[in-house]
Amino acid sequence: MLAGSFDRPSFDGVRWVAVNAATVVNDTADNLVINQKGATRELCPFVLRFESEPQALVNAVDITDLTAR
Repeated sequence: MLAGSFDRPSFDGVRWVAVNAATVVNDTADNLVINQKGATRELCPFVLRFESEPQALVNAVDITDLTAR
C-alpha cells in the first residue's frame, strides 16, 4: 500500500516509455507515504500503527460493504 496526493500537472513531462512505476510515484507524489526497500525500490508493506493518516483511511473503509454481493 502507498498513500500520496497526485496533481494532474505533476505528470506533465513524464517520459512514460522510459521510466518505471516506482520512479513515477516518487517523482510525482506529494505527501508520499511508502515503504520501499533495496536498490530496486521494491514496494513493501508499512506498519499502520506508525502511520496515523493511512490508518485513519483504512479505519474509514467499510470492508463488509466492499465485500457484500
